Amino acid sequence: YKKFRETNRLWHRPSFEKVNAWNVLMKIIANFVEMSTLTR
Repeated sequence: YKKFRETNRLWHRPSFEKVNAWNVLMKIIANFVEMSTLTR
C-alpha cells in the first residue's frame, strides 16, 4: 500500500516528467526484449 502511494505521488508530477519516465521505461523494456531475443 505504501509503495502504491509512492508511485501515486510520483504520478501527480508535471506531465513532462511523466513522459520522460515513460520513455525511460519503454527503453528498458525494449532493451530487455532485445536481450531475451538474443539469448533465445
